[in-house]
Amino acid sequence: ISEEDKLYHIFACALITNFTFLVLVIVTKSYTKVCGRCCGWEESVLLGESDDRAVDGEALTLQRESQTYSIIAVVSGIAAMSIGILKEIGDEYDIAWNNGQSSWGDILADLIGVILGEIIIFLSLGLRFWIFRRGA
Repeated sequence: ISEEDKLYHIFACALITNFTFLVLVIVTKSYTKVCGRCCGWEESVLLGESDDRAVDGEALTLQRESQTYSIIAVVSGIAAMSIGILKEIGDEYDIAWNNGQSSWGDILADLIGVILGEIIIFLSLGLRFWIFRRGA
């Protein structure tokens, strides 16, 4: 049961990391569109994009978008790890689960899951940007 529990921790934290990333990307894009309509701001300015073609605007846009997504990915990993740690605190003090057992192995499995989730995010972003550059 212990090995299965660790696999569940890894899978759950990887899933939480990726889900949080997707939600934050959607929220960020929606927020920039709403702010653009309400305040008259351009979406490209809010997302850190540039239309300055004289200085290779597409490369600059891609770099700034990459930085935005990297920050969102790190925040997603922190959120997933925080959820894992809070779950272990709940297990330790029997707050939400009956007969929960807290262990450092569970926290390590959570960390491995977050790292796996981050690898998936950055591989997918790298592939996306690589395809975008080849198509441009």
